[in-house]
Amino acid sequence: MRFEVPIVPRHLFVAGSAWGSRVIIGGVQIVSIRVLITSLGVTDYSIFALLIGLAGWFAMADFGVGVSLQNHISERRTKGQFYGDLIYTAVILELLGLVFATCALVVLAIYFAPSYLQSDQYLSTLGRIRIFLVTGVLFSTITIGGIISRILYAEQKGYWANLLAALGWTGSLFGILIVSRSVTNGRLLWSIVGYLLPQVVVNTAALFYRIHQIPINQRCYRHKTGKSLIHLAGRFWLFAILSAVVLQMDYIIISQYGTTKEIILYNVATKAFSFAAMVFTALLQALWPEFAEQAARLEWDGIRKKLKICITIGISFTVIWTAGSIFGLTVLVGILAPGRSLYVPMGLVLLLGLYQLTRVWSDSYAMVLQSCSHLGPLWRWVPTQAVISGVLQWWMMRKWGINGLIGGLTVSFLSTVCWALPNELNRLIIRRKALGL
Repeated sequence: MRFEVPIVPRHLFVAGSAWGSRVIIGGVQIVSIRVLITSLGVTDYSIFALLIGLAGWFAMADFGVGVSLQNHISERRTKGQFYGDLIYTAVILELLGLVFATCALVVLAIYFAPSYLQSDQYLSTLGRIRIFLVTGVLFSTITIGGIISRILYAEQKGYWANLLAALGWTGSLFGILIVSRSVTNGRLLWSIVGYLLPQVVVNTAALFYRIHQIPINQRCYRHKTGKSLIHLAGRFWLFAILSAVVLQMDYIIISQYGTTKEIILYNVATKAFSFAAMVFTALLQALWPEFAEQAARLEWDGIRKKLKICITIGISFTVIWTAGSIFGLTVLVGILAPGRSLYVPMGLVLLLGLYQLTRVWSDSYAMVLQSCSHLGPLWRWVPTQAVISGVLQWWMMRKWGINGLIGGLTVSFLSTVCWALPNELNRLIIRRKALGL
């Protein structure tokens, strides 16, 4: 009898490597909090947290080109076509986007940063402008270099993207350790640089290496290719902006109405739950190209089956994580911020768990729709959610503090995309099956 070694599906291998990477990243982020609070103190760390909390907004520098590129590569791979020109053209577009983004950051640094960073009364207006601009440029550069991850996932080589992410974040930990031990003046600014610069280096180096691998005859900007990338990128970018309005308003609101302790408590608690989110997001990223290729092959039943498994895994992991956090999060906060008298209420933990469950459900359906390049439902529903989210977070934050902030965000999901996106996907599948598409 012949023994055959079972073949692990590629997407499960990619997801497994992503989970390993997320464990490293989560561990680095947790340890970094302890290092930074010890090094910077409570007030400066709250400024650090506010700046890092704008990561989703700074990611707008991508202008949607990264996601567009990933979908275009998946489509060409399905047809057996080369795609080196896609990568080269996308990089040119991203570099142009970085120039525009930098100009926008200068304006924001002057008019937005002084008010946003008002919780540190000892930081001058010029200091706030400078540190905001440095943070924004570094984050934008990370985003541009980050298209290497989109390329690798589209090529079904997501395990390399996960390795790069782990290397970048490990470098971040070493960066802030070096700053904490060698810098005395301007430690907040240099902590930002030490935290972000290693990720810039890793992403940029990997992207240049991938460009070097492109055949010479494909290293050119193709107008038709660029036009196709921009057309789809614009739709993704609009959706990204709307998503940012929904998901990234929290730190803007808390910067105006929260105390220093509330900012730190919110940062640590959401970081702990972001680990659970990262584990699930890794699975979604691994499945994105699978769904894109299955949609191109009209395998709708296979998509439904994988979607159910994905949601089941996400819900199960979130419930377990929330249960553990009820007892463990206060202990974790005590370790990360010793002597700061920070206590994590059970209500906050349960609200974060409920919020994460809504994200598992809605993000799964949103990912399938995006992998099919079917963004119409997101355009219809996310603007409504953005309005509900912004109003409720602002009102509930003022009334119930950070519990209200999370509650408002959760209600915005439950009242819109949690029920709308499943209906939209079902209608899409039924319609395309009827048309044989």
